[in-house]
Amino acid sequence: MDQELISQVEQYVNGSDDSQVDSISEAVTCQSVTLHRLVEALGPSLTNVDVDVRVRGTRLLSGVLQTATSLTLNGMEVQLLVDFYCDRLKDRHIVIPHVLGGLWALVSYHSLPSGSVRQICTAVFSEIHMQGISQGDRRYFYNMALTFLENQVYEEELKSFAADFVFGFIQAMDGEKDPRNLLVAFRCVKAIAEKLTFDMFAEDLFEVISCYFPVDFTPPSNDPHGITKDDLVLSLRHCLTASNKFSKFCLPLLLEKISSNVNSAKLDSLETLTACTRTYKAEDFSEFSEELWRAIRQEVFQPVNDNIVEAALSALESIARNMASGLITDSGSSNTLEKFLHIVTKECVTHLKEPSLRLIRPSGHVLHSVASASDPTCVAVVNAALPVLLNKYTETTQGAHQRKVLEVVLGLLKATKKFSDLHDGSDAWNSEALAVSYCPDAECLLTV
Repeated sequence: MDQELISQVEQYVNGSDDSQVDSISEAVTCQSVTLHRLVEALGPSLTNVDVDVRVRGTRLLSGVLQTATSLTLNGMEVQLLVDFYCDRLKDRHIVIPHVLGGLWALVSYHSLPSGSVRQICTAVFSEIHMQGISQGDRRYFYNMALTFLENQVYEEELKSFAADFVFGFIQAMDGEKDPRNLLVAFRCVKAIAEKLTFDMFAEDLFEVISCYFPVDFTPPSNDPHGITKDDLVLSLRHCLTASNKFSKFCLPLLLEKISSNVNSAKLDSLETLTACTRTYKAEDFSEFSEELWRAIRQEVFQPVNDNIVEAALSALESIARNMASGLITDSGSSNTLEKFLHIVTKECVTHLKEPSLRLIRPSGHVLHSVASASDPTCVAVVNAALPVLLNKYTETTQGAHQRKVLEVVLGLLKATKKFSDLHDGSDAWNSEALAVSYCPDAECLLTV
C-alpha cells in the first residue's frame, strides 16, 4: 500500500491525475492509509524548493482533511498539523489558499488542543494581508473566527487574548465588500460585542461596521447565493445594537441618517433606533434626548409616508419604555425620564391649545405612544394632556374640532387600560372615572 500511496501522491503532485484526492481521502477515511503515512509520502513535496510542487502537496493534504470529515485525529496529530499550517502561512502567496483551507478543516472537524486558537489567530493576523486574498480565502478566516467565538470550548482561551483578537479582527475585516463574507463577519462582531472585553477598541470596532450603514445592496437577478438586502440589514443591525458600548457612536449616526432624504435610510435608522432600546441603557439616551425628540417630531409632524411615521412612533415609545425601565435599577434615570417627558409633552400640549388644532392628530399619536410605554409615562402624559383636551372639548363649538379632540382623548384612555391592573382597579386609575374627575362634561364625551 505504501508504494501505491506514493505513486498516487506523485501523480497528483506532478499534475497528471487530480482525481487522486478522492481516492486518497477514501483510503484515509477507511483507515487503510493513516494520516501519518500520507504526511510521510507528501513530505518531499511539502518542503520542495519548487513553489508549484509545494502548492500541489499542500493542496492535496488540505483536500484530504476537507473531504475525510469523519477522520479521527488525536490531540498530538492535530497540534502537529496546526504547527505545520501556521508555519506555512509564511510561504508564498499562492500557497496561502490551501493553508487556510487546511486550517479551516481542522477547526471544523476536530477539537483543537489548548493554545491552538491563539496560535492560529496570531499566525493569520501577522502573516496575512486579508485585503490581498480572494473572497473564498477570506471566508475561511471569517468562518474560523466565528467558530472560535461561538464554540464555548474556546471561549476562555479567546478571552485570554481578547484585545489582540479584536484588534486583529478589525484590521482583517476593514474594507470587506463581499455580501457572503459580510454576513459571517457581522455575526463575528455581534459575538465579540457580547462575549469579549473590547472597551479600548469600541470606536474602532464600531467604525469598521458603521461604514455599511445604511445598507445599499441590490442582489443580481441570477444570484445563486440568495442573499437579500434584508439579510444584510438585520445582520448589521444586530451588530450595532449588540452592546451599549456602541451607543455614543451609534446614536449620532442614527440621528444623521434619520434626516436623510432617502426614505429607506430613514426607515432603517428608526427601526435600528428601536432595536437599540433593547440593549442600550437609559443614560445612553439621556445625552441625546432633545436631538432624538427633534428627529422623531420631524417625521411625525411632517410625514413622508405612513411606514416612516409608524417607525418613528415605535422608536419614541421604545425610548420612553427604556427610560422608564431604568427607574428600577438606576435612580438617576428618574431625571432622564422626567426631562424627556417634559420636552415631549410640553410641545404636544402647546399644539392641543392652538385654536386651529392643525397638529392635534400627530400630537395625539405622539402622546398615545409615550403613554403606552409604561405606567410612569402614562401617568405623566395623562396628567399633562387630559385636562387640556377635556377643556378644549367643552369650550369648542365646531363639531370637526370636537371629533379631533375626542380621538385623542379616547386614545389616551385606551392607553390607561394597559396599566389599570397595576392600580387594583381603583377609581383613581379607571379611565372613565379619571376623565370625569378632570371635567364633569366628560360623561357626555365618553358616550358620544
